Amino acid sequence: MWLHVQFNRVFKSILAITLLVVAACSSEPAHRLVGEKFPIFDVETLDGNPESSMPSIIDKPILFNVWATWCAPCVKELPALESLAKQGYFRVIALSTDADATKVQQFVNKHDLKSIQVLFDSFGRQSRAQLDAQGLPVSFLIDKNGVVKDVFLGERDWMSEVLQARMKKAVGLSY
Repeated sequence: MWLHVQFNRVFKSILAITLLVVAACSSEPAHRLVGEKFPIFDVETLDGNPESSMPSIIDKPILFNVWATWCAPCVKELPALESLAKQGYFRVIALSTDADATKVQQFVNKHDLKSIQVLFDSFGRQSRAQLDAQGLPVSFLIDKNGVVKDVFLGERDWMSEVLQARMKKAVGLSY
């Protein structure tokens, strides 16, 4: 009996340590921009006018989302991004990496995206170079000082209370 109890203790200890190591190794590594100023680079509006990736005046935290119309996870999260923008805590900027701005404008009109500022980066040239945006979607949480506080790789439920609390805490908003 004593041997059985000792074996259980050792087994549970090894299991706990293994789970901790696996959890530590499986978390997303921090993106190189976390803690840095968000890069300012040239993009376009959907009507072809030159625009900066960042507004000159940041009046509220920004969620900068890189997406494309052909990306199913990107399209799936857009309604939640629109709702997040309507809440008013965050300015949502969506940078399309499609090939054709006209197609993006048609998509925006069809899906009634009015609260999101949509910008265009033909074929994602600037976003890949400036943001290391290799996969889509990718979103950058930026505080009022223009500093990247968090990076989200992949689709998210932007209306999740847990995610919104995390975002608000990261940028210093009370929640």
